[in-house]
Amino acid sequence: MPRPRVRYDDKGEPLPCKLFVPPHLAKFLYRQAAKARKGDGLKVEETDIVIELIEKWAAGQPPVDWPALLTELQAEESKDSGTNVRGSGKKIKKGPPKEG
Repeated sequence: MPRPRVRYDDKGEPLPCKLFVPPHLAKFLYRQAAKARKGDGLKVEETDIVIELIEKWAAGQPPVDWPALLTELQAEESKDSGTNVRGSGKKIKKGPPKEG
């Protein structure tokens, strides 16, 4: 099992984890890094394996039309700006519930 990694800031305080890695994924990455170390003897970080996997996945994805995506997101944002927190479009009444 991978050892826990703790990063520290300038004051010596532990930094919060930037990403939660599920245990089964951590085991897989640890095994892949161990296999790579046995093959050529060079140290391989789990982060490098994740980056390689993401690059392989991204290469198979269709290209993104960024201007169209921006327009779509702005349209959704302007549409959602008039709704309440829950997103139902109904007004939320404040105050205690009525009895009876």
